[in-house]
Amino acid sequence: MLSARAAAKRLSCAQDYVSKLCREGKLRGQQINGAWFVEESSIVKFEASRTNAKVLRKETLAAQRKEEARAYRIANGLPVQTGLSEEKSSTAKVAEGKTFSLPYIESGKIGFAVGAILLVSAVAFAGGVVRDQGVFGNAKNAAALG
Repeated sequence: MLSARAAAKRLSCAQDYVSKLCREGKLRGQQINGAWFVEESSIVKFEASRTNAKVLRKETLAAQRKEEARAYRIANGLPVQTGLSEEKSSTAKVAEGKTFSLPYIESGKIGFAVGAILLVSAVAFAGGVVRDQGVFGNAKNAAALG
């Protein structure tokens, strides 16, 4: 039998949580003079069930996210993927010599991104020119800024 402290360290959780698991019957243990002692075999079983629960939760969430992405694509009139991932299907189409279009190019998002980059670059360049010409009062202030 392991103390609740040792069991908590092994399970990477708090000692109070181990006590709670014992009270709930999820771990087999005994309370002796106010301290919980846990059977090692129940810790092994609990670790296995916790690992299985994590894997199941991960798979469930992945399936939910895929369905959400599919529903989003349908709702926004985007092509729905069947079987192959987007990268594989695009690569397969190029390899076969077929043409394809990407929805984000058609919607103008690329143009917007390029425009935003140019605007930021222009503002950064203009700020450097203004600073170098001493518009901030004198050369000392301009040097202090940058």
